[in-house]
Amino acid sequence: MKVLYYDAVRYEEAERELKARKVSLQEVLSQSDYISINLPMLPETKGLLGEREFGLMKPSAYIINLARGPIWDEKSLYTALKAGRIAGAGSDVYAVEPAGKGHPLFELDNFVGTPHMAAHTEEALKRMSLVAEDVIRVLEGKVPIHPVNQPRLG
Repeated sequence: MKVLYYDAVRYEEAERELKARKVSLQEVLSQSDYISINLPMLPETKGLLGEREFGLMKPSAYIINLARGPIWDEKSLYTALKAGRIAGAGSDVYAVEPAGKGHPLFELDNFVGTPHMAAHTEEALKRMSLVAEDVIRVLEGKVPIHPVNQPRLG
């Protein structure tokens, strides 16, 4: 499998381990079969993907947004999916949340959506409970059991 990525930062370790290659956004879009969006919501990422970008993608490509809804233009995505310009898309995030039943993307057979809760796996919920337990311990004046900065706590 060929792994391409687009980012402002170069990840040399990931490049070595995954044999990944840092390329332009246009190259990621035009060469990839599967694209996962995992970007922070910043002024420069808002509207990053629109009609032009979806037009660069292969007709057989799938794109998944796990970042923030406004990173892609939902109307342009809808148009690309409806016209078959891309094979499919999935999202856990939307421009306006919560996304209601009448959201146009939900009408499409080549779109899969979740209600901004895909991170709520069994494993993630268990880890959240550990964090909550440690917050309570700190509020009680105790040392947390699972700190991420153990060397600093001593």
